[in-house]
Amino acid sequence: RYKVKMINQEMIEKWTVRLSAEQVFAPSTIGRTITLLRNIFRKGMEWGYLNRNPAEFAVKPKTYKQEAEFLEPHEIKKLISSVDKRYKTLIMFACLTGCRISEILGLRWADVEFNSSKVFIRQTLQGNKFYEPKTPASRRAIDVSPALIEELKTHQARLKVELSSNEFDLVFPNLGGRPQDSQNLRRRVLESALKRAGIRRVGFHALRHTYVSMLIAQGENVKTIQQLVGHSSAKVTWDTYSHLFDGATKKAVNKLSDNLFNNRSNLKRI
Repeated sequence: RYKVKMINQEMIEKWTVRLSAEQVFAPSTIGRTITLLRNIFRKGMEWGYLNRNPAEFAVKPKTYKQEAEFLEPHEIKKLISSVDKRYKTLIMFACLTGCRISEILGLRWADVEFNSSKVFIRQTLQGNKFYEPKTPASRRAIDVSPALIEELKTHQARLKVELSSNEFDLVFPNLGGRPQDSQNLRRRVLESALKRAGIRRVGFHALRHTYVSMLIAQGENVKTIQQLVGHSSAKVTWDTYSHLFDGATKKAVNKLSDNLFNNRSNLKRI
């Protein structure tokens, strides 16, 4: 921790470089954070607490459209079979719900309805603090498969045996029953499992992208996907995954043609 007057531009830029390298936040998110810092320090100058704004000329990371990275279905199976058994349910949950890692680590058992096979996203974990979901669309109910429900039941029973306490009622606490650290989880669990499986290194967000890519491949529409993953609008979903929908649209028109004309002989009779 630093006193505000000790913070300088170099410290801010080194911090943003580290965030970019860890791929925890998107470049656009880091850029918005710098803007927020800039405004905070500017207000500090107006009130006479500071004589300079260390964020005024801090360089924001470049933002550019990058195709979402995702795994193939056979890679997901290898990943799940390679991960430490204590974290198998967490990885399965990420792949089968498309939730953000902050949503997964903030999930409580009170947010899981076994009878209706639904999970409710009501809070997130950022750092070591709990927050409301960042947008109204992020606060959502997600239908989950029977297979995942059974896995969650098994996971819950195991936690009751292994943990002496679970103060925050978390579905995925650490071994001490406390909130998990996402960066530590990525390095120690996800990356280790990927290495054992012989799969390239990706972050947790790639599992979210994988979920979306599989939905697109099976023909789900953009509005349904938007609601499932908690995007603020269908436009965000389209802008992020439009390159994947290109293949889906081709499949759709081919299927329409096949259904309408059945085969070439039917086409000749028209």
